Amino acid sequence: MLGFIVDATYRIKDGRAYVCLFGRLKNGESFLTVNYLRPYFFILEKDLKTASKVDNFEYEKCRYKNFDGEKVVKVVLDIPKDVVEMRKELSEKKIKSYEADIRFVRRFLMDKNIQGYVDIDGDYESNEEVDRYYLEPELKGGKGKVDLKVLSMDIETSPKDEIYSISVVCGDYKKVLIDSNKKLKKAISCKSEEDLLERFFLLLQELDPDIITGWNLIDFDLKVIRKRCKKYEIPFRFGKDFGESRLTIKKGFFDSSTMKATGRQIIDAMDFLRRSFVKLTDYKLDTAAEHFLGEKKLVEFTDKGKEITELFEKNQQKLVDYNLKDSQLVIDILDKSGILDLTIKRSSLTGLLLSEV
Repeated sequence: MLGFIVDATYRIKDGRAYVCLFGRLKNGESFLTVNYLRPYFFILEKDLKTASKVDNFEYEKCRYKNFDGEKVVKVVLDIPKDVVEMRKELSEKKIKSYEADIRFVRRFLMDKNIQGYVDIDGDYESNEEVDRYYLEPELKGGKGKVDLKVLSMDIETSPKDEIYSISVVCGDYKKVLIDSNKKLKKAISCKSEEDLLERFFLLLQELDPDIITGWNLIDFDLKVIRKRCKKYEIPFRFGKDFGESRLTIKKGFFDSSTMKATGRQIIDAMDFLRRSFVKLTDYKLDTAAEHFLGEKKLVEFTDKGKEITELFEKNQQKLVDYNLKDSQLVIDILDKSGILDLTIKRSSLTGLLLSEV
């Protein structure tokens, strides 16, 4: 079965390392493949005797040589962190290591010649994370086309970062979760902010997107959601696993904030557009929407914080419509610009994950 790799990571179980590839299959189902792999790197064959006095390790003779034509041997270890430690110990003894800087998961993909698309052959079962869970399947590079599920989201808040609403657009699903006791069109009314957040995370797992996006998503929306989750002791869980997602905020112009959510890619559409060398007068959502779509946001504010609160208090339907439009604009901009499709193509050419391209 052909699939596209959305996220690649590894897990340690009983002292053994397993490569985990998450993605979407051609038939629309989500998948997770789990394969055992021992990390390795190379040293010169002539250094083997000295290296064996530094630490105990297994090695294998191989046909490879370095650029000077000297024979090397493969040093085989148990878990990825052993490579880092061994490399440091050997360096202190002036023993050179080769390919010890290649990340464990990257090594697996390189060895299998997998670049974005993968052909999976093996038995599977379903579990809480994915539709198809493969244990030790046969994997090889594949070609074709797989449609990924993209979810766009946007939040509206008070000046104190209280969340009024969260809009979600994912395929045909287009709704706004709002802290309200009113019956509103295209909305799900929640009894409190805490209820809103809990329902949002349940919806996220139900829709099961491959890519989560939004405008200024990481530096604003996710930062606020994490803050409010802490207040209510709600797990900040955007990934497929049961661990909390890792949000890293960077403030420098040349550094981008990042979010790691197992099994999914978190892509800030604004940063995505800026780093794809698309030249705009500025990178506001309004500007990008007008450039690519000839559209504007539903409401133009002069004092957004104050006016959003006024909508929340006096015209919640208009707030719902505004909030939903912002999420839809992001999806439409990605579609019209072709940037996401181009990034998927580049991933299949380079073997890099979407977030790395």
